[in-house]
Amino acid sequence: MNIAITGHTSGIGLACINLFSGVGYSRNTGWDIANTDILVKELVEKDYDVFINNACSENYQSKLLEKLFLEWKNQPKIIISIGSYVIDYPRTEHDKNEEVWSYRDHKQNLAQMFRKLAKQPSTCRLGLINPGPVDTPLIKHLDIEKMHPCKVASMVSLMIKKPYLKEVTIYD
Repeated sequence: MNIAITGHTSGIGLACINLFSGVGYSRNTGWDIANTDILVKELVEKDYDVFINNACSENYQSKLLEKLFLEWKNQPKIIISIGSYVIDYPRTEHDKNEEVWSYRDHKQNLAQMFRKLAKQPSTCRLGLINPGPVDTPLIKHLDIEKMHPCKVASMVSLMIKKPYLKEVTIYD
């Protein structure tokens, strides 16, 4: 099984690369998910079986999901997107950290796109994993309990094997 992964140099993406021996697409290897058309063309040409949509940069993760789904819609492929449980956090007036809320908004967009596409008849399987706090560089500064990225990678593996798993929230 040929697997491609975005954002593979640390955290969840690195755990997935180590588990699946997939091919990574990140800024470190000359790829930017903002260039969605170029990346989708590459993924289609390389004929991957599974795409792990992990890297988050603005709303490009959602756009990448939509564009690749349209290319793979009638093929027996799998796209698994890594969302976040923060999509359910309400924003209050005293919250000042725009970076956190921007991240939440992007992950909400991803969940909405997933749910829209998942309703369409398709041979391509879609999955969305919404992990709770994961020990990644993004939240290393937070003094909270965090799950190991390998737990998320294990859920990706399970989702690949079990077609009935569509959207899952995991939390330690």
